[in-house]
Amino acid sequence: MRAALLLVSLFLAPAEPPEAVTYQPPVVAPVADRFRAPATPYGPGNRGLEYATVPGTPVRAAAAGTVAFAGQVGGHLHVTVAHADGVRTTYAFLGPIRARTGDAVAAGDAVGGAGRRTLWTARLGD
Repeated sequence: MRAALLLVSLFLAPAEPPEAVTYQPPVVAPVADRFRAPATPYGPGNRGLEYATVPGTPVRAAAAGTVAFAGQVGGHLHVTVAHADGVRTTYAFLGPIRARTGDAVAAGDAVGGAGRRTLWTARLGD
């Protein structure tokens, strides 16, 4: 009976609050296109910030985390970093990628080089 109560209390115990994370812009460049929420899940909009970047400019991790993905999506290079607060940031339309899946990155570490435009998004969870 005690074991059952212990198991129930473990599953019903409140989860630890997520660690506080401070974010910084991934590049020093003007924002060319701001966030615009789409009216429908697949509708037009912009789900992040698009920066007008000079190709080759370092694109830096906005906060410390672990690289969850680094590779090609739809013909473009992307890096996604998972952070301690459950947020995942993605750096898209990169030139070269300088990070690999599984790498630990500190805030400000270069994860890639910019293309003509660089898209930065953030989402909670997977």
